[in-house]
Amino acid sequence: MLGQLLRNNTIHNTHDPVDSDHAFFMNEISSCKDTPPHWTNEITPLRKLFSHDFFDTYTLPPIKVHSIVSVDQLAGKYCYAHSDPHTKPFDQRSTFESRDNGTFVMYRNARFKTDVQIQQGIRWNYSPLRDYPYCVVAIAVRAGGDVYVIDLVNTKTAFVQCKDGVLSRKVRRKSKNEYMIYLPTGTEVQVKNTRHSFLEVDIYPGLQDFGETDGLCGKFDGTSQANDNCGTCTE
Repeated sequence: MLGQLLRNNTIHNTHDPVDSDHAFFMNEISSCKDTPPHWTNEITPLRKLFSHDFFDTYTLPPIKVHSIVSVDQLAGKYCYAHSDPHTKPFDQRSTFESRDNGTFVMYRNARFKTDVQIQQGIRWNYSPLRDYPYCVVAIAVRAGGDVYVIDLVNTKTAFVQCKDGVLSRKVRRKSKNEYMIYLPTGTEVQVKNTRHSFLEVDIYPGLQDFGETDGLCGKFDGTSQANDNCGTCTE
């Protein structure tokens, strides 16, 4: 279920009729995969601002809240950088080739301070004298003050920075050659090393990414613009 938080909700009418409906606006604090709605018990303290002391000793019974989250915006959306090399933005079916050497911002959500940077290069066992394409050889995933790195060149797979502890339990090793990294925005980063020389990176956006991203994955806003991706996003 989508973790949510009630904030600054106040019933201003002091003469509300009994059994009347009131709207409470809820702000997302995390997101997840689409799951069927279910009933659960939640404890939400309600503090009165102005009221008659007749209600001082009254305790509300448990209240059932039925929360349904729409994930239509996420249907079929993903971005990848594969070692053909081909890169596919969130909102496009077609791919483009990113053959340059260097470090690139693949995905970034500046609002929530998350990003994925990839380093493209030639593996040590490829001859630099031949015209080989540059593919992903390292990746750095950041959330706040946490940075997790998978680096084939320097054979490093570890946290290089862990200031906030946001990713401390969000890095999962699925198999010998596959990692899943879960960001606070609900974004999922899949990293595979199936070819041993290069990394295959797939990014599945979360609800909080909609309209907030840039980088090679493009601006995730539901439109397929030819210039959606940032082909010169380097760090």
